[in-house]
Amino acid sequence: MMKYFSLKITILAYKKGLIESNPSDTFIFSCRRSRVFNNDSKYPGYSRFFENPTPETAYNPDRISLSDLSPEAAKKCVEFFELIHLADQQGRVIWLTKEDGIPTFRDKGGDAISLVEIYQNTPPNERFPFDFPFARKTSEIESLLDE
Repeated sequence: MMKYFSLKITILAYKKGLIESNPSDTFIFSCRRSRVFNNDSKYPGYSRFFENPTPETAYNPDRISLSDLSPEAAKKCVEFFELIHLADQQGRVIWLTKEDGIPTFRDKGGDAISLVEIYQNTPPNERFPFDFPFARKTSEIESLLDE
Protein backbone atom coordinates (compact mmCIF):
# COMPACT_ATOMS: atom_id res chain seq x y z
CA MET A 1 0.00 0.00 0.00
CA MET A 2 1.34 3.41 -0.96
CA LYS A 3 -0.08 6.87 -0.32
CA TYR A 4 0.33 9.56 -2.96
CA PHE A 5 0.11 13.21 -1.97
CA SER A 6 -0.95 16.19 -4.11
CA LEU A 7 -2.56 16.06 -7.53
CA LYS A 8 0.45 17.76 -9.09
CA ILE A 9 3.01 15.32 -7.62
CA THR A 10 0.81 12.36 -8.53
CA ILE A 11 0.46 13.52 -12.15
CA LEU A 12 4.23 14.01 -12.42
CA ALA A 13 4.90 10.56 -10.92
CA TYR A 14 2.37 8.92 -13.25
CA LYS A 15 3.89 10.71 -16.25
CA LYS A 16 7.29 9.24 -15.31
CA GLY A 17 5.79 5.72 -15.04
CA LEU A 18 6.20 5.55 -11.26
CA ILE A 19 2.54 4.78 -10.51
CA GLU A 20 0.77 1.64 -11.60
CA SER A 21 -2.80 0.64 -10.94
CA ASN A 22 -2.62 -0.92 -7.49
CA PRO A 23 -5.92 -1.58 -5.69
CA SER A 24 -4.43 -0.78 -2.29
CA ASP A 25 -2.97 2.65 -3.12
CA THR A 26 -4.49 5.79 -1.60
CA PHE A 27 -4.41 9.27 -3.11
CA ILE A 28 -4.61 12.40 -0.94
CA PHE A 29 -5.46 15.66 -2.69
CA SER A 30 -5.82 19.07 -1.07
CA CYS A 31 -8.66 20.11 -3.34
CA ARG A 32 -12.38 19.54 -3.88
CA ARG A 33 -13.53 16.51 -5.84
CA SER A 34 -15.36 18.80 -8.28
CA ARG A 35 -12.04 20.48 -9.11
CA VAL A 36 -10.91 17.16 -10.59
CA PHE A 37 -14.19 15.63 -11.81
CA ASN A 38 -17.14 17.80 -12.83
CA ASN A 39 -18.92 16.51 -15.97
CA ASP A 40 -17.64 19.25 -18.28
CA SER A 41 -15.41 16.91 -20.37
CA LYS A 42 -12.42 18.99 -19.29
CA TYR A 43 -9.47 18.29 -17.05
CA PRO A 44 -7.66 20.26 -14.33
CA GLY A 45 -4.98 22.67 -15.55
CA TYR A 46 -2.29 20.45 -14.00
CA SER A 47 -3.05 18.04 -16.86
CA ARG A 48 -0.65 20.16 -18.89
CA PHE A 49 2.11 18.38 -16.98
CA PHE A 50 1.56 15.37 -19.24
CA GLU A 51 3.49 17.48 -21.73
CA ASN A 52 6.29 19.90 -20.96
CA PRO A 53 4.46 23.12 -20.23
CA THR A 54 5.97 26.53 -19.86
CA PRO A 55 5.74 28.03 -16.37
CA GLU A 56 3.04 30.41 -17.65
CA THR A 57 0.76 27.61 -18.87
CA ALA A 58 1.46 24.97 -16.22
CA TYR A 59 -0.28 26.81 -13.40
CA ASN A 60 -3.22 28.05 -15.39
CA PRO A 61 -6.23 27.32 -13.16
CA ASP A 62 -8.54 26.97 -16.14
CA ARG A 63 -9.75 23.52 -17.04
CA ILE A 64 -8.42 22.21 -20.33
CA SER A 65 -9.75 20.01 -23.11
CA LEU A 66 -7.95 16.96 -24.41
CA SER A 67 -7.53 18.88 -27.67
CA ASP A 68 -5.21 21.25 -25.76
CA LEU A 69 -2.75 18.35 -25.43
CA SER A 70 -0.80 16.29 -27.93
CA PRO A 71 -2.39 12.90 -28.74
CA GLU A 72 0.20 11.06 -26.61
CA ALA A 73 -0.25 13.41 -23.64
CA ALA A 74 -4.06 13.24 -24.00
CA LYS A 75 -3.91 9.44 -23.84
CA LYS A 76 -1.80 9.54 -20.65
CA CYS A 77 -4.16 12.13 -19.19
CA VAL A 78 -7.24 9.96 -19.79
CA GLU A 79 -5.49 6.88 -18.37
CA PHE A 80 -4.46 8.80 -15.25
CA PHE A 81 -7.90 10.22 -14.53
CA GLU A 82 -9.52 6.84 -15.14
CA LEU A 83 -7.17 5.41 -12.50
CA ILE A 84 -8.05 8.23 -10.07
CA HIS A 85 -11.79 7.89 -10.83
CA LEU A 86 -11.67 4.15 -10.08
CA ALA A 87 -9.75 4.82 -6.85
CA ASP A 88 -12.34 7.47 -5.91
CA GLN A 89 -15.22 5.04 -6.53
CA GLN A 90 -13.45 2.52 -4.31
CA GLY A 91 -13.01 5.10 -1.53
CA ARG A 92 -9.24 5.36 -1.96
CA VAL A 93 -9.08 9.10 -2.63
CA ILE A 94 -9.05 11.51 0.29
CA TRP A 95 -10.24 14.99 -0.64
CA LEU A 96 -8.92 17.46 1.94
CA THR A 97 -11.42 20.14 0.97
CA LYS A 98 -15.20 19.75 1.00
CA GLU A 99 -17.30 21.07 -1.86
CA ASP A 100 -18.13 24.21 0.13
CA GLY A 101 -14.40 24.95 0.55
CA ILE A 102 -14.25 23.93 4.21
CA PRO A 103 -11.30 21.69 5.16
CA THR A 104 -12.35 18.07 5.62
CA PHE A 105 -9.94 17.16 8.39
CA ARG A 106 -9.47 19.18 11.56
CA ASP A 107 -7.42 18.68 14.68
CA LYS A 108 -8.84 18.77 18.21
CA GLY A 109 -8.62 22.56 18.28
CA GLY A 110 -10.66 22.88 15.09
CA ASP A 111 -7.77 23.96 12.88
CA ALA A 112 -7.49 22.43 9.44
CA ILE A 113 -5.02 19.59 9.06
CA SER A 114 -2.80 20.22 6.07
CA LEU A 115 -1.41 17.94 3.42
CA VAL A 116 2.02 18.45 5.02
CA GLU A 117 0.80 17.28 8.42
CA ILE A 118 -0.84 14.19 6.98
CA TYR A 119 2.31 13.44 4.97
CA GLN A 120 4.56 13.84 8.01
CA ASN A 121 2.30 11.59 10.09
CA THR A 122 2.30 8.83 7.46
CA PRO A 123 4.97 6.16 8.05
CA PRO A 124 7.80 6.52 5.48
CA ASN A 125 7.22 3.01 4.13
CA GLU A 126 3.61 3.94 3.27
CA ARG A 127 4.19 7.20 1.41
CA PHE A 128 5.50 7.93 -2.04
CA PRO A 129 9.25 7.48 -1.62
CA PHE A 130 10.82 10.93 -1.73
CA ASP A 131 10.87 13.91 0.55
CA PHE A 132 7.73 15.89 -0.20
CA PRO A 133 8.97 18.89 -2.19
CA PHE A 134 6.79 21.71 -0.97
CA ALA A 135 7.27 25.03 -2.74
CA ARG A 136 9.63 23.60 -5.34
CA LYS A 137 9.49 24.25 -9.05
CA THR A 138 8.16 21.53 -11.31
CA SER A 139 11.59 20.97 -12.87
CA GLU A 140 13.07 20.40 -9.39
CA ILE A 141 10.32 17.92 -8.55
CA GLU A 142 10.82 16.06 -11.83
CA SER A 143 14.55 15.79 -11.13
CA LEU A 144 13.74 14.29 -7.70
CA LEU A 145 11.48 11.76 -9.42
CA ASP A 146 14.37 10.79 -11.69
CA GLU A 147 16.55 9.80 -8.72
